[in-house]
Amino acid sequence: MNKILLVLASLSFSVQTFANPCGEKSIDVGDKKVKLVQVQDNEMVAGIYKFVRKGQVWNIYRCADDIKKDKNGTPLLNLDKCVIKNDWAFGNLVSKFGTSGITVRKTSDTQLEVKLNVADTESLDYYDVKATEKGLELLENQYKYNKVQPSQSRHEKVSLGVCDSSAPAPTSKKSSGSPAKKVGITN
Repeated sequence: MNKILLVLASLSFSVQTFANPCGEKSIDVGDKKVKLVQVQDNEMVAGIYKFVRKGQVWNIYRCADDIKKDKNGTPLLNLDKCVIKNDWAFGNLVSKFGTSGITVRKTSDTQLEVKLNVADTESLDYYDVKATEKGLELLENQYKYNKVQPSQSRHEKVSLGVCDSSAPAPTSKKSSGSPAKKVGITN
């Protein structure tokens, strides 16, 4: 009986984690985890850029403190130093990792594609961020390798849900001394 409860508890945890579209999403690249997106309400952050859905348009901000840089001299994300960059072209590199980098492409008026390009291949998972009436929907494109016919390998699109700030947040018995932004999750 204890084993069944343990399996159910772990399954419940993994489904709950999988269904959460809000917050950070990252993928494994070699022995490192690389953050591709961070979704919150109507905002998505990738690299040093923030994409904010405002009405029918995406406003694009460069959020970096050019004084603070990594060991390669690349500016680091700083959400307190955001400058609007609406002249920025979709499809540009928004973050660099050695010879690889994150690109964001506008695939429709409502949707952005966020992809980590590694050695010019598209064999890794990537995300689509779609604007809906309730908030941003996060879609994961999971790479499915076909061992029998590698040319038939493909990406499978899985909706992780909508990050919605108008839904009531999950209640917690712990109280922190500071007010927090309430973010609910809808599927």
